Amino acid sequence: MATSKLPVALPAHWYAEDDWRGTLIHAVDRKGHILASVTVNETVRGYLIGVQAVPAFHGKAKRYMRRGWRLRLYRDALAALMSAWRGLQRADLREPVLHGAARQPPGDNAASPGMPAGTQRRS
Repeated sequence: MATSKLPVALPAHWYAEDDWRGTLIHAVDRKGHILASVTVNETVRGYLIGVQAVPAFHGKAKRYMRRGWRLRLYRDALAALMSAWRGLQRADLREPVLHGAARQPPGDNAASPGMPAGTQRRS
C-alpha cells in the first residue's frame, strides 16, 4: 500500500504503511521480522501499540490540538514503539524462551503433579 509522507524519520529497517486503521509503523529486525508495531490515526489524533483500530475519544488530547500536533503525534508514537521494541530486546537478552514447563530435580521441594509450581510436598 502507498504511505503518506511521515513528519518523522524512521530508524533503519523500519517501515510504515497506510491501512484502514491509519498509518502502521513496524519495527523490523535485520532479518525482516516484525517485532513490534504502532498504529497512528490522524483523524482521531491518537495512537496505540500494535496493529489495531485507534478508538475515537470524546474530545481530542490537548497535546495534539495546537500547531505542530501531527509531528508531536508521530514523535510520541515512535517513542512508545521504540520503548516497546527495546523492552523486547532486553527480554530476549535476559532469558531464552522456554517451551513447556521447566523440570525440577526430584526431592522434598519438588512440586507434585497437579500441584501449583512453588508449592512444597508434605511428607
